[in-house]
Formats: sequence, C-alpha cells, structure tokens
Amino acid sequence: MPAAPGYVKLWRMTPLMGEVLIVDEDAHARAAVRYLCSSLGVNVREASNGLEAVETFAASRSGVILMNLSLPGLDGFESARRIIELAGESPPAIYAVGDCADGDVHARCRASGMNGFYPRPVSLMEIAGEIIRHLQKLCPRAQRQAS
Repeated sequence: MPAAPGYVKLWRMTPLMGEVLIVDEDAHARAAVRYLCSSLGVNVREASNGLEAVETFAASRSGVILMNLSLPGLDGFESARRIIELAGESPPAIYAVGDCADGDVHARCRASGMNGFYPRPVSLMEIAGEIIRHLQKLCPRAQRQAS
C-alpha cells in the first residue's frame, strides 16, 4: 500500500473542524484543492468568480479562503477587500494563488488584506499547513475536543 501523502499524516495528528472556500475559475484547480481539503476532513465551498466568492462567503463565513487573483468579473484583490469588509471583526484567512510574476503582487495582496501569496504551481503541503494552522486558531477548543 502506498504511503499517505504528507498532508494526510499532518491531518491524522490534528483533526480539524471548519470550512475552506476555494475560489478559482479553473474547475481542475478547484478539484485538486477540494481533494486536499477532503483529505484533511475539512468542509469545502467553491466559487468560480469574484462576485460568487463574496456571495458564498456571506452565506457561509468560511474560515480560510484560497483565492485565485485572476478571476472573471471582480479580481481576487477586490474580492478579498469586499469579503474582509463584510466579515467585520472576524475576517477569514485569505491566501492568494496565482501565476503573477509581477514583483509587487505580495504588496498588493497585503494591501487587499490577504494573509499571503502562493505562486503556481502550488505546494499542497504548504497549503495544507496554512489550512491546519488557521482552522486550529479559529476553533482551538473544538479541535482539542475532537482529538
């Protein structure tokens, strides 16, 4: 039997509760991250454009958002700004994902209120680590009770 991926080993040590919103116009990219989140035992919601991301967050209040920067309609930067404004005092952790080679993309992400940027190709281990870290911060008592 093949060895479990590293992020599955991480999950086995840290059972999670929470929800991740995946925002990407590419269905294949969403499917890869959905598989990662399912492996971690995390609920997933999806959006394929910026406006849908804002609407989905308003309905679900996901704790972590993985946001493509190049979205149809509202781009990832503006979507993040709107989500953070909507969230008020309890904003989600928003991580940008993109192909941007632009040198100031990190500064633009910070200015939009995002927590970080992951260039493509994305390391699923790094993304898994961020999801685990933020969901544990959001629900530490629930996380301890689940273990």
